[in-house]
Amino acid sequence: MDRIQFEQHVADALASIPRRFRDAVDNLTISLARELAPRRIRVNAIAPGGTRSEGVETAGMIGSDMERQIVANTPFGRLGEPEDIALAAVFLASEQSRWITGETIRVAGGLR
Repeated sequence: MDRIQFEQHVADALASIPRRFRDAVDNLTISLARELAPRRIRVNAIAPGGTRSEGVETAGMIGSDMERQIVANTPFGRLGEPEDIALAAVFLASEQSRWITGETIRVAGGLR
């Protein structure tokens, strides 16, 4: 394997990490939902997209090329705000979501 092939192999492997993480969260959410449903406990997850936060600001991502790329690829054309994520969490904790369990809700402004 030459250097270029090796670098592509490493890049492909690293690119699969977010997908594997999402799959793990989905599987854990579904498993816990099935296990806890008989006790009337709902289990759901929130998958946030690029969201403005203290950590993002501390990391210097605001105003960076990475932020611009995320915003450019997000159909709503902006980063999420903490309130956007909080509203989804409040909904999932409410009686209005009483028939929802084992789901991962994307709160990402349409970004996939």
